Amino acid sequence: MGFRVVSINAQAFFRRKPLGELAALVASTEPDVLLVQECRPSGAKLLFESAGLVGVHSHAVDPPLSLPPPDGCAVGVRPGSFDLETSWRIPPEAFDPVAVAKALSDPGPPAFDVMPERLAQRFSARTLISRITGSGGTFLAASFHATPGTGTVGGQMVGEYKPIFHGAVALHLAHQSEPFVFGIDANEPKADSLTKIEFHWSEGRPGQAKFAALLGLHPRHRGRDLLRQSLAGQTAPTGEILLCTHTIRGGAERHFDHLWATPELRLVSFTCRYNEAVEAGTDHALLVADLEI
Repeated sequence: MGFRVVSINAQAFFRRKPLGELAALVASTEPDVLLVQECRPSGAKLLFESAGLVGVHSHAVDPPLSLPPPDGCAVGVRPGSFDLETSWRIPPEAFDPVAVAKALSDPGPPAFDVMPERLAQRFSARTLISRITGSGGTFLAASFHATPGTGTVGGQMVGEYKPIFHGAVALHLAHQSEPFVFGIDANEPKADSLTKIEFHWSEGRPGQAKFAALLGLHPRHRGRDLLRQSLAGQTAPTGEILLCTHTIRGGAERHFDHLWATPELRLVSFTCRYNEAVEAGTDHALLVADLEI
């Protein structure tokens, strides 16, 4: 059974154009499964309706949020082809710094051993996992959005708390026995190629192993990077091929937008549509993958 997965950061904040333009671009890709990051519930509704999908926003699923942030993530599916069986978030307590550090043998600075409640709520709200059933079987589709280390939540600088998000997501995925696909605005890595990855946290710095557990060449979970797979075997005249999905302020190229899937989901084709997405008002790439289960 073949199906198309599309992932996009809708950029709920600082949009340059109405969301309707991005919704029209997403609809033109004819997604069967849509993974959205940085969207409000109303924005998710518009994206789903424009593409003829039904879906769910992370604020609407368990566990309840006592301090819901303005934005979250969403997952949508094409009715008639797929059914959303159930959806959930990674709970705030899963982002406990000490527990994540112990599970990944990557202790952080002692000053960051206690997770601020508002930040734990933000982390949880930016996760969403849905169990999806179709004629070809059942799989999980997830959407995640990592908070930048330079940002603030409730007046607290994220800083060294940032990699705890990646570590907790990696651990959650590692416990899933079903096939899965996930899209994430990871705000990582700093530099990426077919054979090596450089994170913003250098080798040996507390937190680096948490990034690697989710996005490394040998992650803790069973997924593989679909962009990296689509480029495997290619060579560049001037050296190794760099992986990138978009350009950040100052012109640096980054691979912040990711689509990953487990081996049960065979990659048929992969496309990164950055220029069109920017024209539609976001500053992230639209990722499109055709998969077979």
